[in-house]
Amino acid sequence: MAFRVHLSTGDHLLGYVAKDDAFLAEGGDWDCFVVYIFRPGDPDRIYTHDDLLVPPLLVSRQVWTYGLFDVSEPVSITFDRVPDRHCFRSLTGWQIESDLTKTVSDHFTEYCEPCAYSSPCGIHAATTFAGVEGRICETLGLDELTAEASSPQPIASSSALHAPPSPTVDAMAFGI
Repeated sequence: MAFRVHLSTGDHLLGYVAKDDAFLAEGGDWDCFVVYIFRPGDPDRIYTHDDLLVPPLLVSRQVWTYGLFDVSEPVSITFDRVPDRHCFRSLTGWQIESDLTKTVSDHFTEYCEPCAYSSPCGIHAATTFAGVEGRICETLGLDELTAEASSPQPIASSSALHAPPSPTVDAMAFGI
């Protein structure tokens, strides 16, 4: 599924949901998506991993809830190949399994499986709304986030579960 990435600058980029069944804890806890965000360019080209603006990201529904990612307007892109597994660098160097054993690895897949390094390699953590926009702005050399962007409001939710993220948080990792 393709989507638009709306930046606080008023610009937008194109993105793609590579996987919709990823998780950050053994047993399927903390569901997330593997997303690609592409460099600006011809939207009619066939996209490859060389076109990624940032390495693959693990994100929750938050980025859609706060309006950073948008599927309300049809977006059509062609992506060359989505691998069966992606590589993500571990922030802790270990993972706790469902039987409470500890698996040590520097890299994990989007399914919490230890893996060898491969490029492009993201971070094995849920990247927040502010973290996604911050990484994009840093890579593109754009100014820091505006005050409005660093205090996003949910689009269609009054739930306390959707409290605005801290603009200083880039990613959240979980461990016991």
